Amino acid sequence: MTALLILAMAFALGTLVCRGLFVITVVGRSMSPTLPPGSRVLTVRSWPARALRRGQIAVVTPGLSPDVATDLYIKRIAGLPGDTIVVPGSGRPTHVPRDSCFVLGDNHEDSVDSRTWGALPLPAVRGVVVARLPPARHTVAPPAARMVGVTPGERAPRFSARRLDGATVSSADFAGRPWLMVVFMPCEPARAAMPSIEAVGARAREAGITVVLVSLVSEDPTREFLREVKTSLPALVAPVDENPLRRDYRIAGWPCFCLVDENGCLRASGFPGELDPEWRAVQDGWGRDRGAISPSEVAAL
Repeated sequence: MTALLILAMAFALGTLVCRGLFVITVVGRSMSPTLPPGSRVLTVRSWPARALRRGQIAVVTPGLSPDVATDLYIKRIAGLPGDTIVVPGSGRPTHVPRDSCFVLGDNHEDSVDSRTWGALPLPAVRGVVVARLPPARHTVAPPAARMVGVTPGERAPRFSARRLDGATVSSADFAGRPWLMVVFMPCEPARAAMPSIEAVGARAREAGITVVLVSLVSEDPTREFLREVKTSLPALVAPVDENPLRRDYRIAGWPCFCLVDENGCLRASGFPGELDPEWRAVQDGWGRDRGAISPSEVAAL
């Protein structure tokens, strides 16, 4: 009996090793208190889709293709194909499509997850957490995850997008002046952030800053969302299946913002909400002197 048990354990261990084990250090607070920042977890790569279970903690990538948003995220599986779940925060029922899963962070107040991305295709699950490891002896706080891959100081990628009336607008139209772009998809986090975006937009216009919303979906759902949130800000559409804007800016979650200076360089980016210090700095800078936030202010954050 003992020999059979040892053989079974050896087979199971061999299977795990063949599938690939890797250690991940958790960045951010989206899985707190279960996995606070700096937690180390052992993960099995290539977990079979048929073996996924609700409640498992999984490593996922929300990118729509290998070229888009390759960052890995740790989330909990909340729904599997065919499930109908109630989305935290909105209370709205959501149906999980075939061959998809719905993932959430345990910290619902501070998580970018399927409430933003939507349901993820099952191949987006890159692994499953099987154990929590003790902390490393000499730990260094991991850097905060960025929603926009372009870093401050880099030249903002060129882009073009459609207005809702079909006319084309490009980044060249903003040359020589600062501008603020807020990228979104119709979703609960975008809906919740819109009052703050609208308030900052009003201050920006007074300061002579161009503000534009950019939707990653097509015209019809964009119009419906804009009517619902009653925004006065101009909007463009850059659907992810036909426009490279999301890929070029390396956007991993939305809504997000990019502040670009008059030289065409990214000055700040992040989440358009009170929890993001860069967004607060943008608000405070314009609110204080009616001018654009200075590079030194952003660099000091």
